[in-house]
Amino acid sequence: PPPRWYIVQCNPGLEDSVKATIMAKVANSRRLQKTVVEVLVPCTKVTKLGLGNKPVEKQEKLFAGYVLVRMRMDKDTWFMIKNSNHVLNFVGHDRARKNAGGGIAAGRGHVVPTPLTRDEERRIFERLGMMETSKVPVAFEVGTRVRVKGGAFSGNEGKVVEIDHNMDLYRIRFDLFKSETPTEFSAEQLER
Repeated sequence: PPPRWYIVQCNPGLEDSVKATIMAKVANSRRLQKTVVEVLVPCTKVTKLGLGNKPVEKQEKLFAGYVLVRMRMDKDTWFMIKNSNHVLNFVGHDRARKNAGGGIAAGRGHVVPTPLTRDEERRIFERLGMMETSKVPVAFEVGTRVRVKGGAFSGNEGKVVEIDHNMDLYRIRFDLFKSETPTEFSAEQLER
């Protein structure tokens, strides 16, 4: 069977560590080299205000706490990934636990890994592809003062504090009610 994409749930913030662990196990096992094809931590570029209010471009995890693995599923591969450091489980459906009498026991049963559907794959990789291929010109830089054109915040002025290049959104910080309120807008909703 051809390899499919599976989602592995891991401890948030340790996605890169999980990827490195899986890749190291694959490198040390000929059998796993045949079953595990690719390990991916989806990221997107985001521009934020750094030290001294200078714009800094960073990578942000698209799915915090999850790693995508393209592989041919079998018991050994499942066991190797499931028992890697910081891996919680595969994403899939539950198989109910049975007690000694054959009835259904309380608690979570065994999770049966479910591969992504072709539609889910397409949506995820289109979103990743947008980040890499399309370079939308940035209408406003981080630190620019802007005014909202319409909606509930119409006429309010604020400062651009973050740009999500993938979604083409601008996070604006307003000084409202003696506190700073960050809100997201598209470029069409803003003016200098």
